[in-house]
Amino acid sequence: MQSSWGYPTELPTLAEGRRLSDGMTGEVINTRLRTLVSAALLAFTLLLAYGFGADGALAESGGHQLKATVATTGSSYTPITPTRVLDTRSDHGAAVPPGDTVVLRLAGRYGLPEHGLTAVTLNVTVTQPTAPGYLTVYPTGVPMPVVSSLNWTAGQTVPNQVTVQVVDGSVSLHNGSQGTAHLVVDLLGSYAETGNGYHADAPKRLLDTRTGLFAEQRPVPPGGSIDLRLLGVPSSPPEVMTAVTLNVTVTRPTAPGYLTVYPTGVPRPLASNLNWTPGQTVANLVTVPVKDDRITFYNGSSGTVQVVADLAGHFAETGLRYYPVTPQRLIDTRGRFGHGPLVPGARFFYSGQWFDGLPAARVLNVTVTQPTAPGYLTAFGQGDVPPPVSSLNWSAGQTVANGAVTTIDGYNEIGFYNGSQGSTHLVVDLFGSYAY
Repeated sequence: MQSSWGYPTELPTLAEGRRLSDGMTGEVINTRLRTLVSAALLAFTLLLAYGFGADGALAESGGHQLKATVATTGSSYTPITPTRVLDTRSDHGAAVPPGDTVVLRLAGRYGLPEHGLTAVTLNVTVTQPTAPGYLTVYPTGVPMPVVSSLNWTAGQTVPNQVTVQVVDGSVSLHNGSQGTAHLVVDLLGSYAETGNGYHADAPKRLLDTRTGLFAEQRPVPPGGSIDLRLLGVPSSPPEVMTAVTLNVTVTRPTAPGYLTVYPTGVPRPLASNLNWTPGQTVANLVTVPVKDDRITFYNGSSGTVQVVADLAGHFAETGLRYYPVTPQRLIDTRGRFGHGPLVPGARFFYSGQWFDGLPAARVLNVTVTQPTAPGYLTAFGQGDVPPPVSSLNWSAGQTVANGAVTTIDGYNEIGFYNGSQGSTHLVVDLFGSYAY
């Protein structure tokens, strides 16, 4: 299947994914990047050699050390209907200046606890930037880490879901750009002592309007919506599902617009999960409450758009607990210490032990940069063969970031597959882990 700009398609269909599984070709990088960190350590020092430059690309930061502390006890998740907590276009009336940092107080507000708040899940959007740049979201009260949550070019609107540790009740958002930018933040949920547990599901396609998978085989009309019943989400033992984490992709839009994902049966919130321009393919991680086993996708556009959703995991009364960390860089294929770009069809594996416990899944921010051809990336665990889903999509020369929640295989590994005919550099930042 060809897209408007050629091979490969914006994201794999189920049939195309099966062909990958049947006859995988390309480089398999078997150098397991194992850490020297003891499983008993709850704090470690990681050499961070690179950061994101103000031009929106990934640039060398001149290596330095940053001590990161992993939470000693896990937390549970409480989802909420998406709630807008910051919009500099209306709240402040002025864009965030170059190099400035916005401190967003969350503890004790929006129904969140005043004490014991360990992390929050946010959908963060940058809009109307006047120059290329990046945004770093991190816990207030710690030194700003050398990581990035979003990247953009001048005039671009870019969203990304971020699950970030909370240290003193606030999170910080740093504008790493030489220009101004507006910030829009929607609160999706929080982590504390009580709440719901996470279930790390095997990646699975739940919705594809292109092929008619659990929906009509047609694009979503302007102002239209799709109600998706989550039939394909396992729960063992059967429990009431409270929220679901998906990688949602929009493709072939005919006009600019946005997508809002929310629990079926409640009023549509003033929030957005993805934004696009005509012809663009955009992916974003989405964690959304579930009502009566259903969620709704709303097309806030004057044009049509195709929607694809892949399962990452779900929340229920019991399950895994979350261990947030100060954001840390795990992988950077560029420069002196990098592996070099991933060649077409490459599978890159990373392994490491990051706290005293058995991790079942990791919460990451994954970025591709300097790609030589359009393509997609699949982040995966549990085996050497990537599943027929995608984590992010790009065009040649574009820097694109997206959140990802990946399961862990028997080697404590996560894998990354370059589904492109061109090479691309890969940068991965760790935000936390789910464990028993």
